Amino acid sequence: MSESEDNPFLIMPPPGFTPTPAADTDDESVEVTSLITPPPGIETGTFKMAQERDVADDKVVTLSPKTFTTPGGAVLPVGKPVVVAAAPEPVAPEPEPISEETHLAPPRSTAPKWRLVLPHGDAPVDVVGAVVIGRGPVTIPEYSTAQLVTASDPSKSVSKTHALLGIDAKGLWVADLGSTNGTFVITPTGGDVRVQPGAPVYVPPGSDVELGQYVITIELG
Repeated sequence: MSESEDNPFLIMPPPGFTPTPAADTDDESVEVTSLITPPPGIETGTFKMAQERDVADDKVVTLSPKTFTTPGGAVLPVGKPVVVAAAPEPVAPEPEPISEETHLAPPRSTAPKWRLVLPHGDAPVDVVGAVVIGRGPVTIPEYSTAQLVTASDPSKSVSKTHALLGIDAKGLWVADLGSTNGTFVITPTGGDVRVQPGAPVYVPPGSDVELGQYVITIELG
């Protein structure tokens, strides 16, 4: 049986999104290597939490796996440039007479929106695409348009570039980016899931996402 069959929370990462695993060591002072290399001049120290975060086996909840897909690049043939004929000028239609009758407008879209409720007085974040969060987040090449959210964490339990969140047709998901203190999902029913680096996990509404000692509440409404 493969590792992915043993662990229902594992999701295959997209190409180029596999983090570098940390080397085994008994020295708790060694910091786990971050997946993202920040630019020169940015302080990178993250304090490792004194007590390792454990997940009880009887509190693990089964979440739907997420599968990443990336569109293939289109290959254009090399050849003689093609000259496109200019389109004819459009002819404006005759204006219709104004009707005295008023029609009822269709209802506006009320699609639910995902929101991150942040601690320590940080402003909540509406998730409209990918979000990279950390104490000093930097852009990920695979998600160059992602919103960067800075976590106010005086304890420095949050890594510089700690986690990636996003939404798709199935819901909101979170991925750990090789952080020092890990990423955990606590569901409203008591489920406790550790997010392995490179294996995103879907997050049910009302759950908490722990980034070290920084706890984010996930809302949908």
